[in-house]
Amino acid sequence: MKSALPPLVRRSLQWVAGTVLVLVAVAMAASNAGAQDAATFGGVEFPQGAISFADRVVSYTGAEGVIAPNDDPTRALGPPDDAGEMVSLGNAESQCQTSLVLEFVDNYLVDVEGNDLWIFEVGPAVEATELFISTDAVNWIAIGKVEGSTRGADIADFVSPGQKFPFIRLCDFPDGVTSGSPYAGPDITAVGAIGSIVRPPSEQTNPPTVTGDGQTGSGQTGSGQTSGGVIGSGTIGSTYPPPPFGSPEPWPVDRMTIQAAQRQVVAGGRVWVPVYLLRSDNVANINFEITYDANVAVPDGDLVAGNLLGGRLFSANTGDPGIVRVGFSGTDGVFGTGTVAWIPFRAVGQPGQRTVLSVTVSTINEPNGAEPAIDRINGAIMIVDANGLTPGDCDGNGYLTEYDAFCALQMSVQLRPVQLTLDIDNDGAVTSRDATIILQRVTGRA
Repeated sequence: MKSALPPLVRRSLQWVAGTVLVLVAVAMAASNAGAQDAATFGGVEFPQGAISFADRVVSYTGAEGVIAPNDDPTRALGPPDDAGEMVSLGNAESQCQTSLVLEFVDNYLVDVEGNDLWIFEVGPAVEATELFISTDAVNWIAIGKVEGSTRGADIADFVSPGQKFPFIRLCDFPDGVTSGSPYAGPDITAVGAIGSIVRPPSEQTNPPTVTGDGQTGSGQTGSGQTSGGVIGSGTIGSTYPPPPFGSPEPWPVDRMTIQAAQRQVVAGGRVWVPVYLLRSDNVANINFEITYDANVAVPDGDLVAGNLLGGRLFSANTGDPGIVRVGFSGTDGVFGTGTVAWIPFRAVGQPGQRTVLSVTVSTINEPNGAEPAIDRINGAIMIVDANGLTPGDCDGNGYLTEYDAFCALQMSVQLRPVQLTLDIDNDGAVTSRDATIILQRVTGRA
């Protein structure tokens, strides 16, 4: 039977039906996209995939019996790999005599149904680990002893609803079960949060100041020898530019290195920048300086001593524009990897501006006065807008250069398709005025 509906009504119903089908397709695509985010590692499903894993080393204190490269804590970052690379904690005689503190940078550990955290351990021996979690890397919640080479932990009985944890601490459980050199103690290859939610950039600004047993950084790790490799493959005492933005921190090195971190900050905002001492080998004292562009960012408040220093003397001076001077001193040497200072910076420039944090070391000594070699890795501060974007960034590198200004100028004469992210003056078009504003921000005149 033919429809008695008027043509206009029939067309309207057809449009509604078509719209519903489109919406259903979009919803199914979104659902599939969410499912694709999940990933399985070692037979364990992580709903947020690879971002579920620890991203940054806060501190590492090993013990005798751990020899390079098994004393490199960056081996515990990211998802587990097929190569089985791990960092060994060493054999402890007391609680947290050895420890590894890691941070989830882009996600939080939260309580979900069942296991919330999964620890991946490799190696021929299976040794127990003590697990702690924290909101600030200062006050720790003991979850207890976890056993088995690859094991899960449920934090439900120890936390309150809605709590979010960016920091975890792993310690060798002092039960007398030991393994020998070169990989003494538990061998950690990855730590992932099954219970995981996104950690906004605005919540990544507070410096973790680690305290408590085993966090002085005074336990010797490795053999104290150095060799060529990733960063340390150049001339002894070399300086290296910042790694690609967003690279893991600290950067994997194979000899002693001091590294300034890289951070993004909203214009006018405040951000804490850590300075790492990597593979420290018996350092009793150091003086280092960090220079910066005061048109882009300036120190804003007192520096905080890093977790590697323990009770050692610490002093810093931000009185002269463009330079931060830092020093620490102790009677014995520090070993391992951790932070030596946290510097608060205030962004005074415009979105798209960037300053390199150039590191130099003027004095470094072992307890007997010997002067060890140390490499330097520069850091950076990049200013973004309230949406985390860099207006005027044509090539997508995250900061402004003369190329971006030229790109805007080409758009103004229709040699390039217009991208309104280069409309700096918000007049609805990309013109030569936008190119000038970008140039002014590059040169610090805006």
